[in-house]
Amino acid sequence: MYGIVLLGCAVSYYVLTNSLLKNHDTESVIHKAVGNKFKEHSSLGLYILGLLTSFWLPQIAFGIFSVVALIWLLPDKRIEKQMS
Repeated sequence: MYGIVLLGCAVSYYVLTNSLLKNHDTESVIHKAVGNKFKEHSSLGLYILGLLTSFWLPQIAFGIFSVVALIWLLPDKRIEKQMS
């Protein structure tokens, strides 16, 4: 159930960023700040992998979920670079 909640949050964040990008032109600060969306894509993929893994190897799934949390704990300087 925890994996489903995490995946739902990741999908919601992905939809939010895509809708924001659709409402701004390609030269806007938000387009430049978001960039390649590596964190968003990797989070979605890892959450799906963790959710599928949780049925057979729950410890591995917990490790995958922890890796995603660590990815997002690292400071992301994309927005700060564009705002300065």
